[in-house]
Amino acid sequence: MERAVKSPLRKLNEGTQDLGKVIDLDGYKLPRKLKSLFKKIGQAADESGVNVYLVGGLPRDILLDQPNLDVDIVVEGDGVAFAKQFSRREGGQTKPHKQFQTAIVVLPKGLKIDVATARTERYKQPGALPVVKVSGIRNDLYRRDFTINSIAIQLNQRNYGKVVDYFGANQDLKAGIIRVLHQLSFVDDPMRTIRAVRFEQRYGFTIEKKTERLLRETIRAGLLNRVSSERIGKEITLILKEKNPLPAVKRLSELGILDAIHPEFRVDQHTEVLFSGLERILSSANLPRYFSRRVLYLLALLYPLSPQARKQVTQRLALSKKVRNCVTELEPLEDKIRFLENPDLKPSQVYFSLRGLSTEVLLFMATRARVPTRWVFLYLEKLKAAGTEISGEELKEMGIPSGPIFKNILDKVLAARLDGEVGSKQEELKLAEKIWRGENR
Repeated sequence: MERAVKSPLRKLNEGTQDLGKVIDLDGYKLPRKLKSLFKKIGQAADESGVNVYLVGGLPRDILLDQPNLDVDIVVEGDGVAFAKQFSRREGGQTKPHKQFQTAIVVLPKGLKIDVATARTERYKQPGALPVVKVSGIRNDLYRRDFTINSIAIQLNQRNYGKVVDYFGANQDLKAGIIRVLHQLSFVDDPMRTIRAVRFEQRYGFTIEKKTERLLRETIRAGLLNRVSSERIGKEITLILKEKNPLPAVKRLSELGILDAIHPEFRVDQHTEVLFSGLERILSSANLPRYFSRRVLYLLALLYPLSPQARKQVTQRLALSKKVRNCVTELEPLEDKIRFLENPDLKPSQVYFSLRGLSTEVLLFMATRARVPTRWVFLYLEKLKAAGTEISGEELKEMGIPSGPIFKNILDKVLAARLDGEVGSKQEELKLAEKIWRGENR
């Protein structure tokens, strides 16, 4: 790996096959609002006397005929100034980031545009944020992660739809290849190792042999350790948001990327069984309305790990408090699973066993072959929203002093209601009074 770091920067792909080709953007399956936006951007660029290009994932997905609504543009000139001018013209708002010569434009109808000044980037050390310098479109495209993302489409009226492809992007798109632009690409930004897998698996492409060798060298050199937890967590989250993330996480494991995050972090047969169970549950018609699929997949990844390793991985990925809480809920899960194996449980027993667990953990429990799925869905569909008709106010009126006794009484009344032992508010009040007298004795 040291030899690669010391080697001079060298381009791996210099194809210019499609440079200057013009495509008819109106002929692609794009939302009308995007086609209108592109022409407005081009008109504004002409008025400002700058060249403007559509860059990033959208040109790639236009050529692949894939859906994408993320609009990123590069301006040869002052990108921040152009963003402010275009925002004023369209009645939007601008959020500039002068350090990186970028800005975000938010338009009235909710459309968002990421605007950047054409620039070069220099990395002082692997994984560090880049030092940027104003440049032209060629150098801006050369700083991209992979050739398939180094394509641009000009939006100026005189060259509307002109493809700018200096590095064989379209050629690699047609061949289905993930290729870095130069041999220090992964060294500059080790996060590209994870991104390479995401693109490879999303499109059914193949990481080119030399690129895979450079990727493996980067992982073996431990350069991923120099990347912030927030960035790693974001990339793993993006993979888990994919429609079917299992092939990607298996590839991450095979390449040693998961192991670089934590020595216990890997995909084995147990993990695959859990993912298969999730697919079965997610195809159910009785799913709750609000839950996170990515958290479900994350739980399947972390469940085979020891509690200590789970905690360390969640820290390394800088996961949110909500997600960390879901992971913590995995610890007593085996006990709950064994309890739920009883086919003769009362509804109240199911309720108090599952109360307080997140929806994601509940759905994850349902993937386990030994757990009667009906208990989990009974809870989600009926029991979770259950409650008593009486409240603490009625207990106060009965002369019961406020305190922990309130929760104890209300829980017992709720259990009776769930099990069909009481069916009205009057019956609940009588039961509450009886419980209170029993407590006093």
